[in-house]
Amino acid sequence: MFKKAILSATILAVSMAAMQSAAQASEDSATMRDHRATAVVRDHRTESVVRDHRTETVVRDHRQPAKNEIVPVNRAKLACHVGYEKLWWDGYSAIQYSDCGGVTYSYRAIKNDMLYRADMNAYSGELQLTMLGFAH
Repeated sequence: MFKKAILSATILAVSMAAMQSAAQASEDSATMRDHRATAVVRDHRTESVVRDHRTETVVRDHRQPAKNEIVPVNRAKLACHVGYEKLWWDGYSAIQYSDCGGVTYSYRAIKNDMLYRADMNAYSGELQLTMLGFAH
């Protein structure tokens, strides 16, 4: 019986000590002081400037035109003899018209004993030359 009394007294003392330390800890947190210097918020901007980097909203239509759609061209077609004259001024001889219809005009010409095929865009006048082989 004496052992039970000592044991219960010990348990009671330990539980009281635990409760007292928890109460003291909560009290200490309530009275704790911050000894650091007061927080200073610095604003390094001289004045508040709101910038709008957006430009005008431009709606672009990136769809490809249909293959059978007619696209208006603002430039007039060049005459077929323009390609002939360009080839002549570049030193080609025996120039023959192959096709002078549509968007591309075709020519055959000889330069330095080589046979060339020339295709000219009817609107821009850009020539593309292809070597076909030796002229006889």
